[in-house]
Amino acid sequence: MFDFYYQQGSNRRKLYRVTGVSCSVGSARSNDLVLSTRHIAKRHAQWRLTANGLFIEDLGSASGTWVNRERIQKYGPLSELDEITIGDVSCWLDKAPSPL
Repeated sequence: MFDFYYQQGSNRRKLYRVTGVSCSVGSARSNDLVLSTRHIAKRHAQWRLTANGLFIEDLGSASGTWVNRERIQKYGPLSELDEITIGDVSCWLDKAPSPL
């Protein structure tokens, strides 16, 4: 389980709680977290908690997934100091989760 905050533009920051070991993000309704902006792909990114920590992976989106202003394919382990951007949505970890 892990928590992260996300914010779209000037909207309020929201907390999202992941109760399992993974979380899919995208504009399609089949995702765990549905974000509806034109910069979010139908299946945009995947958060995954592993024995080595929390990772994020871009799923081939056009606008990309970024960590600390660098475009990534897969990145981790993440910490609460990392700045994560999924399309045009900013994300921050509440605190880095313990590895599995």
